[in-house]
Amino acid sequence: MSEYLSVWALIRASGFLAFYFLTLSLIIGLFSSYSIMKKKKATLLSYHQTSGWYGMLTIIFHIILIWRDQYVPYSLSELLLPFYANNKPLYSALGTLSFYLFLIVLGSSDFFIKKSEEPKMEKNPSRSNPCMDIYAYAWTDNWDRFF
Repeated sequence: MSEYLSVWALIRASGFLAFYFLTLSLIIGLFSSYSIMKKKKATLLSYHQTSGWYGMLTIIFHIILIWRDQYVPYSLSELLLPFYANNKPLYSALGTLSFYLFLIVLGSSDFFIKKSEEPKMEKNPSRSNPCMDIYAYAWTDNWDRFF
C-alpha cells in the first residue's frame, strides 16, 4: 500500500492529473465554440475555466512534490529557471516553460473575460452575491425579493 502513496507515485499522478485537467479544459473550450452548443455556452465556459484552474492547482502540487522529493533533489531555482536543472535539463526546462505559458494564458484569459463583462442591472442584483442575500435576509422585511 505504501508504494501507491510514495512520493514518486504522487509526482507522476499529479503530473498526469494536471495533463488530464488541461486537456479537458482544451476540449471543453473547443467544444463550446460550436454553434449547436449556444444554449449551454455559459455552462461549458464555467467547466472550461474550472478545469483550467484545477489543472493549475495540480501543476503547483506537482512542482511542490518535485521540490520536496529526496531521491532526485531539485532546488527551487532549478524548478523555476529553465535549463538550470542538473537532472535532465531539457525536460525540466520544457516543464518550466510550459508552466509559465499556461500561467500567462490562464491569467490573461480570466483577466479579459472579467474585463469584457459589463455590469448589468438585474431585477434582483443581490442574486449574484450570496453575502448580499444573507444581509438582505437579515436586515430587511422585503421577503418577496427572495422568491
